[in-house]
Amino acid sequence: MVKSENHTAEIFPCHLSYQIYRDDRTSGKGGGVLLAVTNKFLSEEQPELKTDFNIIWSKILITGIKDTYVSSFYKPHEHDKHSLKELWSSVEKIPQNSHIWILGDFNLPDMNWLNESDTCRFKNLCMTISLKT
Repeated sequence: MVKSENHTAEIFPCHLSYQIYRDDRTSGKGGGVLLAVTNKFLSEEQPELKTDFNIIWSKILITGIKDTYVSSFYKPHEHDKHSLKELWSSVEKIPQNSHIWILGDFNLPDMNWLNESDTCRFKNLCMTISLKT
């Protein structure tokens, strides 16, 4: 759990050699999202990709490889459509020839990722995720 009153060094001590990016939750339960990128890679936070929901983006720069955008995302409720719309609006801002990794909690407990939406209770949301990936 990441809350603004927690200092980054309490979660990831400096000797671990990670660049930490955070989006602390300011209201409600829980604490937000965190992304830890090893200092072996050059990385930059991407604040222009931020939305109204808990999401943090970093661009990882590796010589000879396309830019890689990595995100930590939290969708607060299984039936929540707005946070997914915000996620896709964020993704649409990333340059087309980039690698994109989205990590986090999508709150889709019945989603069968191998067979897509076969067992998902909220079929429309599951189909939206399946079609976009």
